[in-house]
Amino acid sequence: MPQELCFETVTKLEERGFFTWPTGDLGVRRGWEKIYSLDEAIAPKALEIVGEKFSPYRSVIAWHCWQDADAQPQLPSNRAPTRGRTLVPRLGFV
Repeated sequence: MPQELCFETVTKLEERGFFTWPTGDLGVRRGWEKIYSLDEAIAPKALEIVGEKFSPYRSVIAWHCWQDADAQPQLPSNRAPTRGRTLVPRLGFV
């Protein structure tokens, strides 16, 4: 790929927001907290700092955070829910 075309392609991706890391987005922060099993909420500034190591793939990480924040807890496929008990995420049946 010629250098000019490569530069033009990357510039278009940046304009579309492909390399964004929306640390102020609540879904991204909640997903991050869920993925890393954090007990306390992560601040946008702290997420900005820890997200640096994922550059330039932070928009992909953000997508995964959004997906995880929206995900419902799943039972293992070989186990049916127990009647009269409630599944609490990370605590098991109560």
